[in-house]
Amino acid sequence: MLELVLAMLGPIALLTLALWTINRHFRRFDGFRHPALLGLVIDDLPEFEFTGPTIGQWGNHRLYEFVVVRNRRFDYDRIVPKDYRYRVAPDELFVAPGMLYVVR
Repeated sequence: MLELVLAMLGPIALLTLALWTINRHFRRFDGFRHPALLGLVIDDLPEFEFTGPTIGQWGNHRLYEFVVVRNRRFDYDRIVPKDYRYRVAPDELFVAPGMLYVVR
């Protein structure tokens, strides 16, 4: 009976160990960042909870002195390239097409 249980659970345990090892190996690369460490990215029309006064315009988009998203206040910082969306820091808010707001 014990041999049957080991024969059934052994391959599953080995597969689990192999997948865990592969996962740990690839997490060491610089490109991996845990989702909790990423900033916010807004692609669609921004629906801010609250906005400060308008300080300018970039294309068809208004630039606000500050915005409130998810009960956090973000102050306007700068215009960044579109691919910056993949490098957003934890205290930053990227609003497409390239406006960056930060927590101060």
